[in-house]
Amino acid sequence: MDLMDDFAHFQSLTITMVSYMGKLRIAVGTEKGYIDPPKFKSSIENALEMILKAAHETV
Repeated sequence: MDLMDDFAHFQSLTITMVSYMGKLRIAVGTEKGYIDPPKFKSSIENALEMILKAAHETV
């Protein structure tokens, strides 16, 4: 199986990250009907909380 075949399933997901004036902005979007919105939002929020917690523990 080609490596790119693994990513073919994620074509309907977009992630944009911008750092400006000391703030990180992250925008995540999916194709309509591709993912359950409340479940997706919850999983993204949980992931970002874990990243933030890990970052604070290393400081």
